Amino acid sequence: MSENTQQTILIVDDYEDIRHLLREWLERSGYHVVEAADGKEAVEVARREHPSLILMDLYLPEIDGFVATAQIRRQEALRHVPIVGTSAYGESGVDIQLQIDPLAVGFNAYVAKPFSPEKLAEIVERYVPKSRSAVGV
Repeated sequence: MSENTQQTILIVDDYEDIRHLLREWLERSGYHVVEAADGKEAVEVARREHPSLILMDLYLPEIDGFVATAQIRRQEALRHVPIVGTSAYGESGVDIQLQIDPLAVGFNAYVAKPFSPEKLAEIVERYVPKSRSAVGV
């Protein structure tokens, strides 16, 4: 198992500090991380990188996370990539709807920010199980 079997995770958030924190958590766990600061960039990076998982903020400049997710879902090669919606606005009606049925708008799951490294690990492990070689990294 010496070949590189790192899974790629795309972090989409307009706050650089959040992207940096998530990147650190994920890289410590052995994942390869790519980033996008807005919805338009998210679609471009997803097309280029074909990530194993996308963590998509809902409220973004250019195009929001809902539109970006819809555009990604229209790409045949990306149609089945898990997308987890994230938001710091957990009390808004849209966020409550996502908590009830994230699949209705193209997301596989939803998690309100802030969330702990343990919650992130739980989410990522659900959609991108690490190979045995990455455990303990």
